[in-house]
Amino acid sequence: MAAERHAAAPQVNALRFDAGSLSLNLVATIARRFAEPVERLTSVEHLRDWLAGVGLNVETAPTEDELVRVRRLREHLDALFRSALAGARPSADVVAEINSAVACGVPRLSATRAGFALASPASAGSALDPVVALIAADAIRILVGRDRRDLRVCAAEDCRMLYLAHGRRARRWCSSDRCGNRSRVAAHRARSGQRGATARGEHVS
Repeated sequence: MAAERHAAAPQVNALRFDAGSLSLNLVATIARRFAEPVERLTSVEHLRDWLAGVGLNVETAPTEDELVRVRRLREHLDALFRSALAGARPSADVVAEINSAVACGVPRLSATRAGFALASPASAGSALDPVVALIAADAIRILVGRDRRDLRVCAAEDCRMLYLAHGRRARRWCSSDRCGNRSRVAAHRARSGQRGATARGEHVS
């Protein structure tokens, strides 16, 4: 049974799509940012998987340069959101990068045989320009709109993932099944250890 539970446990390097918004799902492509960071966008293939996972259909496959660009945007978004949570003013460079990302491409619709996709830029530019613009615009929407009050950071010290609680004030973890269960088990073990030490007459600091 223990082996089955271990096999079913989510892998820390697996892409996540449960942060509550497009931009926060991008920020979540680094795991355990303040412990031992785990890069989830390790390749162009993973970037394609991420785009499919958030439901963004683009006409052209991303390149290595675009992978670097998306990672850079992710870091600016992380700094922006955490500044907001701390009640601090983000750096001017971060704000400028987000505004530049929004301005880099206007999303346009392309009708295909399979449905709809984001059209490639009409002028010479990156196929990911409209994707980058949508992601940055989503972050702005969160920070200036009602979702700002639902922005949270996971209480698990080895996670600290950003997410939207969607009105659930008591929600402490990014996922009850992931960090919630781990945190509850760790707390239970700590309490059990303290009770055992007390029963043995040991001092617990």
